[in-house]
Amino acid sequence: MINSTFKNANILVIDDKEANIEVLAGLLEIQGYRNVITTSDSRTAVSLFKSFGPDLILLDLMMPHLSGFEVMDQLKALIPETTYLPILVLTADITTETRQRALLNGAKDFLSKPFDLIEVGLRIDNLLFARFLHLESQNRNQALEEKVKERTLELEIANHELIVANEIIEEREKKLQKLNAELEHRVEQRTLQFETANKELEAFSYSISHDLRAPLRHITGFIDILLDMKTVERSEEELHYLEIISGGASEMGKLITGLLSFSSLNRTELRKTKIRSAYMVKQVVNFFEPEIKNRDLTFKIGKIPDCEGDEQLLKQVWINLISNAIKYTGKKAEAIVEIGSTSQDGYITYFVKDNGAGFNMNNVEKLFGVFQRLHKSSDFEGIGIGLANVNSIVTRHGGHCSARGKPDEGATFFFSLPDSLTTSE
Repeated sequence: MINSTFKNANILVIDDKEANIEVLAGLLEIQGYRNVITTSDSRTAVSLFKSFGPDLILLDLMMPHLSGFEVMDQLKALIPETTYLPILVLTADITTETRQRALLNGAKDFLSKPFDLIEVGLRIDNLLFARFLHLESQNRNQALEEKVKERTLELEIANHELIVANEIIEEREKKLQKLNAELEHRVEQRTLQFETANKELEAFSYSISHDLRAPLRHITGFIDILLDMKTVERSEEELHYLEIISGGASEMGKLITGLLSFSSLNRTELRKTKIRSAYMVKQVVNFFEPEIKNRDLTFKIGKIPDCEGDEQLLKQVWINLISNAIKYTGKKAEAIVEIGSTSQDGYITYFVKDNGAGFNMNNVEKLFGVFQRLHKSSDFEGIGIGLANVNSIVTRHGGHCSARGKPDEGATFFFSLPDSLTTSE
């Protein structure tokens, strides 16, 4: 590759002696150099330099019209400082002064006349190799500079994008700080509202407990006095009205007690412990044993895994659900209550299933509401607060309630709690 490049190099020979020109041209031709131009008139050197663009100049110093020194002076003005153009001086004047002057004017090497042709060939190859290396270095430097420019531009663009991104981030952080401040303010407001609402609820509960119960006690007290008065005969109609009033007052008292119970659930602090659910269910069933001893009622109890929660509140859940199953199977000759559970997606779902009165699924959304009843009081007693309490307790434990039923075919009530014991293991 390098030798091929050398042979294609442009070589300019300037010598006033035709014999020297013929010898040099012949040598170059023998060595395979194809692009050689010669001149014996030094005055044409500049024009040939411009038109030919030589890679190497063989220059005689002692010439008429323009000496080699004067030619180098003219060429110096045309050759950029960063360009390496080798000039091989051919002279019979080999003094130190001549050498120094030639080097100052741009010469790269010397040959003294008469010269050795082999030495001439070697020096030409060396000078062209030096030029080749210089050009390669220039090309690489230029390519490197282009890459540096491209990379610099990329970095400038990236830096600009980074600045813009930082500005956006800073702006978003400011907005986020503002939103957080607003959120904190809202939380403070909501907390204050909840505290105020709780105080009002406590005041309301106090009012119900004292202000409403006092008149009820008066009503029931006077009704009892009227019923116990022996000196006054009451007609059956009057006695019937008095019993209605007494029953209404008693029902009102139960409603007040239920409302107070429901409102107190959300104010009670949860005290979570490990609950032995199977043992708790057995306790509740045993609690109702005296109530159902004369009934044909069968309990089928399946797997009841342990859970984590407030023992008193969860026991109230089981009491309400099991008591409902006992109550709504009261008209069944052979009552069956099934209790079990399933586990899925990190939740334990407990259920209580009965073959009692059931309910219409169109009314399922009313089941867990306060004072919502799907059956007449004359058929099944109650005030409609039990399932509302169940839903409130389960929700506070991070769970949820649901139900399925069909009239006269029974009902199933479900409540799901996080399976925190299994996941913690």
